[in-house]
Amino acid sequence: MGSYSQITPYYPPSISGVGDYSKLLADAAEQAGQELSTLVASGTPSGATALRAHSARELNQALEASEAVLLHFSGYGYAKWGLCHWLVEGLTAWKGVDARRRLVTIFHEVYATGPVWRASFWTSNSQRRIARELANLSDVGFVTSQAGYDRLKALSSDIPLEVLAVFSNMGEPDWVEPLAQRQPVAVIFGGPSKRKSVYAAEHAALAAGMDRLEVQEIIDIGPDQIAPKVFAGRPVRALGALPEKEVSKWLLSARVGLIDYPRHVVTKSGIAASYFAHGLLVVNASRIGNLPRDLAEGREFETPEGLASGGNDPERVARVGYAWYQPHNLSQTWRKIHEALG
Repeated sequence: MGSYSQITPYYPPSISGVGDYSKLLADAAEQAGQELSTLVASGTPSGATALRAHSARELNQALEASEAVLLHFSGYGYAKWGLCHWLVEGLTAWKGVDARRRLVTIFHEVYATGPVWRASFWTSNSQRRIARELANLSDVGFVTSQAGYDRLKALSSDIPLEVLAVFSNMGEPDWVEPLAQRQPVAVIFGGPSKRKSVYAAEHAALAAGMDRLEVQEIIDIGPDQIAPKVFAGRPVRALGALPEKEVSKWLLSARVGLIDYPRHVVTKSGIAASYFAHGLLVVNASRIGNLPRDLAEGREFETPEGLASGGNDPERVARVGYAWYQPHNLSQTWRKIHEALG
């Protein structure tokens, strides 16, 4: 089989983690000598085809020549309240034409829930049905977190399913230096909400940990000026939003990458993936949720308290975290997806 298409809710120039993920996969396919055409449900994509009508007929026609399809599923990107029935109907019609056609789905999200005053409470059952239908329609499924895996398996136990942590969207250097040879800085990178959550974390343990690593400055990278002047006893230098190559340079030269990301979904964090890919010591301040089976505190990453205690060698933790990342880097991810597409 050789005619592949991917369907994604977002695509550059729109700013979106799923959009970046989709674009990088298309680039990886091209570098491997395979073509992956892209259909996009929103915005005005560059180098891809926009789906405007959001109808089963439009989708089925757009996929007419495709022998295999990669679907990036995140319901809210395809329809209001995540109720993207047209997506299920279009893919059902496309697969019904030829039994040899294959659908591979990456579930970036499965379904949403919320309190009774939120719309997600009232639409949750419908979102579950859509996720179940897509899972049953898929030949192979991938989920970007263990929490998502558990949710989807509860809906559709028969689907061949695997957790596939996201890759870095800020590049993947071929070689990284030991922490001791890097600049004595820590990086806080991402969108405003992600960076704000780091700044809201406990300062005392972080300050002690920064002392241990002789970190002298915090580098803030991202849109909006939300950084305090001082954090964890260090001055903060806000650089604003930077191009990918500039972000990569900072990540490659810094010692520590700080996040505050729930543990049960940390493998879907592009920020964490970028830190791991650049060989930083990843420090996650969050205590929310349970870690996936292949990540352990003090082994692949540190906590502020663990770093401050001095119980683990930071160089070793950074090396193990870097090694953990490699089996699901961009090229390995595309290889696995390509095999699933057939």
